Amino acid sequence: MSKSDVLQMYKLEVEGYTVKSFKVSYEIGYNTVERVSTSYLFTNQQQNDIFNKTRNNSKIYIENIVVAGADGMQRKINPLVIRVAAVSKGEFVERTFFTYTDSTGIVQEYQMEEEGVSKSVLLNAVELCCDAGENIQSFSLTAKLGAYIIEIPSSSNKFTDEMRNFFMKGVSGTKFYFENIKDGAGKPLPSILLRIK
Repeated sequence: MSKSDVLQMYKLEVEGYTVKSFKVSYEIGYNTVERVSTSYLFTNQQQNDIFNKTRNNSKIYIENIVVAGADGMQRKINPLVIRVAAVSKGEFVERTFFTYTDSTGIVQEYQMEEEGVSKSVLLNAVELCCDAGENIQSFSLTAKLGAYIIEIPSSSNKFTDEMRNFFMKGVSGTKFYFENIKDGAGKPLPSILLRIK
């Protein structure tokens, strides 16, 4: 798997089962880092660490994989090991991020933080962007509220008032996803998992 594939590796799927959680382990320098995902999606932190901080040809371990079958019973399955190769020469890797207006009125890129995103940043979110420099065509915000899954679409790269209303009402710890992201060429981009700080 090349490093460019890592940024497209946004969900863990096991045929016949629903992935509930898993742990990803890898080495950064001389330290072993462990990052846990509490859903079937790889987190932005996991993707960014593997792409930007791990050595070429290093091994990535996907462990403690908990899945649920059709009977609702949860069980652990065998771990996976993948090896990450370097990005090929001339290969372009597209990264997805969002911008917001800071307290001084300047629009800047939000730097992902593992502990979550503050409401002040989310309420001032401007647009979803990608490295290609083209506008995102569309995306949606998805979240679970109680027993219900909500999905708020945007037909452009701009955050909508309905999304800001969700951020306003959201409590600390609420997880949400930016999904169904398409770049200017209509190419699907990896989902982003975030949490309200």
